[in-house]
Amino acid sequence: GSNVISAGAVPRFGLRTEGLGEARGAGGTVAARRVVGATIRIAGLEFGAVLTASSPLESVATQVGLPVEGIVGSPLFQNAVVEFDYGRSVLVVHAPGSFHYAGPGKPVPIEIRANQHPYVKAAVTLQGGKPITESFVIDTGSASALILGPQFVDQHHALDSLPRSITGRSGGVGGSSFNQVGRVASLALGPYTLEQPTTTFMQKTGGTISDAIASGNIGGDILRRFKVIFDYKGKTMTLEPTALYGTPFEADMSGIVPQVMTDGSRGVSVAAIQPDSPASEAGVKAGDVLETVDGSPLDATSLADVRARLRRPGETVRLGLRRGAVRSEVTLVTRRLI
Repeated sequence: GSNVISAGAVPRFGLRTEGLGEARGAGGTVAARRVVGATIRIAGLEFGAVLTASSPLESVATQVGLPVEGIVGSPLFQNAVVEFDYGRSVLVVHAPGSFHYAGPGKPVPIEIRANQHPYVKAAVTLQGGKPITESFVIDTGSASALILGPQFVDQHHALDSLPRSITGRSGGVGGSSFNQVGRVASLALGPYTLEQPTTTFMQKTGGTISDAIASGNIGGDILRRFKVIFDYKGKTMTLEPTALYGTPFEADMSGIVPQVMTDGSRGVSVAAIQPDSPASEAGVKAGDVLETVDGSPLDATSLADVRARLRRPGETVRLGLRRGAVRSEVTLVTRRLI
C-alpha cells in the first residue's frame, strides 16, 4: 500500500522518521515509522510527498537470500502503467495516458481497494472438487504460485483434498511461518486456466497475506508465465502468455527447507526436513549447516540457484554439511514429493 524503506537503511540514507505504528506481513507484526521528506525516483518518475514507511526488512532479505533496502509499492502503480516482462527480466513503466496495448493478451478486471492492493476474481478447483470463485490479491512480491488463506482452507476443508503435501517456509515482513504445500487441480484466472499449480495452504498464525475479504494471493510463479501489464486507472491487468505458459509447476524435490542464517555469516542452514524424502534418507537433519553443494561454497547469494536445481527431478547433488563441529558429505537424488 506504500513505499517502504528498510529501517536499517534510514540512517545510511540520511532520512528522518516520525511517529510509531505497526506493519503486518506474512510473518507477523513489526514496528513502523513514517519517513519524512523522502523522494523516490524510478524509470523517470518521481514520487515525493507520498506515504513512505520505515520498518525492519531483514526477514524479507532472509527469505529471498539478497539484501532488501526497500519495497516499491502502490504509488508507482497509481501514477503509471506498469509492465512486468518476466521473460526479459525488465520492468517497463509507461507514462499515464500514453500506453495503448495491441498484443495478443487478454485484460482481466482488477479492483483497487482501500489498502491499494489489486484484487481479481479467480476460480480455484480443489483436487476432486468443483470450481470455487473467490477474490484474490495479485502479489508481485511473492515467489509462490498460489497461497490460500486460513479462512478459505478451513471453510472448504482444503487440506483434506491433498493426496500428498510437504512443509514449506513462508517469509515476509515480521518473520516466517511453516505451512503445508500441495497442489490444487486448477486455477482459472480470466480466460486462462493453470493446471496443478503448487499451492501453500496457510494455517492461522500471527501473520497476514491479505485482508479478511480475500481468499489468498496469486504470486510470481503464476505471473511469470505471462507478460503482465497493470493499469490501475483503467482497472485492468492484461495477461499475455509466454513460452512458460502451460509448463508444469514444481516444488522442492530434496526434502530440505533451507533458511539464511541470521548470525551475519550469510550461511544457509536446514530449517526443517520432509519425512520420507531424499534428504531424510541421506541423513540430513534440521539444524545442519549447508556449507557446500557439489564442492562449491553455498551462501545466501547462491541459494536461489540451488533452490531452482532442487526443483528438478533426477538431480544428483552432493551436500557438504556441518553439524556442530563435525563436517560430512552426503549425496541425494531429487524426486517429486507432491
